[in-house]
Amino acid sequence: MKIAYCDHSYHQKTRSTLFLPNLLASKGHTVDYFWDSGWEGGAPVQFSQLEAHDAIVIFQAIPQGLPNCVAKHHPNVTFIPMLDQFGIAKGPLFDLNRLWGPFHGSKVLSFSSAVHAIATSNGIASMHCKYMPAKAGSRSNVHRHRTTDNLHAFFWARRPSEISIEMVGQLLGDHQAELNLHVHLSADPGEVETTEQDVRDAFPDCQSLTISHWLESKEEVMQIIRDCDVYIAPRLEEGIGQSFLEALSAGICVVAPNNGTMNEYLVDGVNGMLYDPASPKPLIFTDIARIRENADRTAERLRMNWECDQEGVLGFILKLSSECYGEQHIYHGIQKDKSGAVPFRLKRDLKRIVRKLRG
Repeated sequence: MKIAYCDHSYHQKTRSTLFLPNLLASKGHTVDYFWDSGWEGGAPVQFSQLEAHDAIVIFQAIPQGLPNCVAKHHPNVTFIPMLDQFGIAKGPLFDLNRLWGPFHGSKVLSFSSAVHAIATSNGIASMHCKYMPAKAGSRSNVHRHRTTDNLHAFFWARRPSEISIEMVGQLLGDHQAELNLHVHLSADPGEVETTEQDVRDAFPDCQSLTISHWLESKEEVMQIIRDCDVYIAPRLEEGIGQSFLEALSAGICVVAPNNGTMNEYLVDGVNGMLYDPASPKPLIFTDIARIRENADRTAERLRMNWECDQEGVLGFILKLSSECYGEQHIYHGIQKDKSGAVPFRLKRDLKRIVRKLRG
C-alpha cells in the first residue's frame, strides 16, 4: 500500500514521530513523507498532494486545502492530533467544531486518553493507544544513584515560557548542595533561549552544574540522561511526550506538571513525581530508589503493551474509514462508490425516507 505521511517539519529535526512511519515501512508499505514547513514561513503541505495515495496519515500538522468533509474526497484518512494542540493545561476547552468538522467520517489515532475522549465526543471514530519506546540503556545502569547524597538531575530548557529555569530552581532548591545538574539549552522555535548566566543565577549553590547546547546525535543526549536519577519534563503538556518517555524507559524518575500526557503515565510518588506548575514547591527525593524501580517496571510493561498493540494500530490505519462507522458512514462520509455512483443502499434508504414523509 502507498501511504502519504504528513507531519510537522520540526519533527523531521527531532525524529520524535518516526516510530510510526517506520512501523508502516517495516511491513512492506511505501511511505511518502510530506513535511509541513508553513509554521516557519516555508512551504505548507497541500491536501491535493496527498490524495493519490491509498491511505493518508496526518500527524498533527493539518495540510492546507482540507475539504469540509475529508471522507468525501478520500476513503482512508487517519488524523493523529496531539494533546498540546488543545491547550487544555492553559484553560477550558472551547468550540472545536472547526478542528473536528472536516474529519467526520474519517479516523483519529489517539496517543492520549484525553484526545480519545475529545474525538469520540465529537463523533469521530478513534483508537486509543499508549506508545513506549524500547528500553534505553542496560539494566545495570538503571539504579546507579540511590540516595540524595549525590542526586543527578537533567533539565531541557525547551519552553522557558512554560517551565523556566527559575521554576526548576524552586523545585530543586532544597537539594542544591548535593545536586549534580545538567541543563540542555535548546529552545523550541519561537521561544526565547535561556542563557548560561540564567542557569547559574538560578543555581548559585549547585554542587555540580554542566550545560550543553544542541547536540547532533540523540544518543549524546540519551547518554547524559541515562546517568541521571531525575528527568525534569520541559513542557506543561505533551502530545505523546517522546522525551519524557525515553527518560522513563531508562528507569529515570520523571518530574512533570500534573497535566497530560505525563499524568496518563505517571502516578505521583509511585513511578514518578507530579507537581502543580501554578504553585511549584521544593521536591523531596528521599524515596528516589523505589520510584526509579517502579519507573523501570512501568516502562517495561508499557513497552510490552505497545508491541502487542502494533498490529491493531496498523490495522486501524490501513482499513477504510467506512469500516469504523458502519451504517453511520452513509451519512458522515463516503457518498459514492469507486465508479462515482451513489451506492444502492443509500438509494434504498432515501426512498424509504421519502415514503415516510409522504405518509
